[in-house]
Amino acid sequence: EAENDVAGLSMSFLTVQAMRFAISGILPNQEGLEPWGAAISHTPHQCHLLMGCGFIFFLLSMAVLNSERIVETPERLERVIEILNNYLTFGLSWCLFYGVRWRISATHFTHENALLMVAIALFLSAVSFLFIFVLDKVEDNHLFGEDAEIAEGATEKIITGLGILIGFSWEQSFDTAVDVVAEGLRHLAPPTFSKMVMSICLVMIVFPAWRFYILPTEREISEETTEEGAEKARLKEYARQHFELFVHHATDENDLDRAHLLMKRHRRAAHGLKHPGSHLPQLKHLMVTSGGIMEVDAPEEHRSDKGEKKKKKNAGHKKDLSVSLLG
Repeated sequence: EAENDVAGLSMSFLTVQAMRFAISGILPNQEGLEPWGAAISHTPHQCHLLMGCGFIFFLLSMAVLNSERIVETPERLERVIEILNNYLTFGLSWCLFYGVRWRISATHFTHENALLMVAIALFLSAVSFLFIFVLDKVEDNHLFGEDAEIAEGATEKIITGLGILIGFSWEQSFDTAVDVVAEGLRHLAPPTFSKMVMSICLVMIVFPAWRFYILPTEREISEETTEEGAEKARLKEYARQHFELFVHHATDENDLDRAHLLMKRHRRAAHGLKHPGSHLPQLKHLMVTSGGIMEVDAPEEHRSDKGEKKKKKNAGHKKDLSVSLLG
């Protein structure tokens, strides 16, 4: 996955640098920087053209996304499609970032590059967070309809692009800040040495948070997109509800018994285990209550013997269990 991300990032960066040169006639350096005089002299028309290129990246990414849903992708092309998706998403973010950077720089509100980059990062973060919040609410409430897969795919693509855009803007801010600090410490140490020390300190601060929190969370979310991962995530939610039932003093004993039996059933479903009584059809697990005697936690073949009406009843109950352990 890292190789796919790096391939999409590097190719999109080079493509957008070529677009910037074609639009403005100024070729950025290897880091994407322009001379200060050129950076603050771009016209609104050039800014709009560059952001329009970002819109083209977005349309192409939607075309790739829809083609994946319509046509089954051969296994040998899956990695190519993944890199292409990354390339188009990163391209959208680069175009938006440099388009906004050109537009804000042209206002000449400051001659300090570090202050300019922080202002751009703050502006893009505020606007992006607002759009992400609104789009997330729209998607959660299914305002496009229950079966609007194209609209939801477009929403997710925009949210991903905006998230990357925020990362790009702050990365540029930190890079500029490191250059400024290194130049300020030139009388104490060479700029390359200062940059190396600051990079090591930054890694020591960020790496533990990434390794012990961000990475496990990201992997857990990725696993939930698969059928097996979704089943395990559902089991974790049931286990949380099960724990709350046990620690709450007002929980009825009957509910605790039912919750324990249901947890066993969901655990078997999540791990693909067979019911311990599946090889003994004559064995039945009965529960005696004030309302009578009923069979509980029965193997699937026991529940399927009750006829079509029983099947429908169990199917509906299973749907309720996806929300609440006790229904």
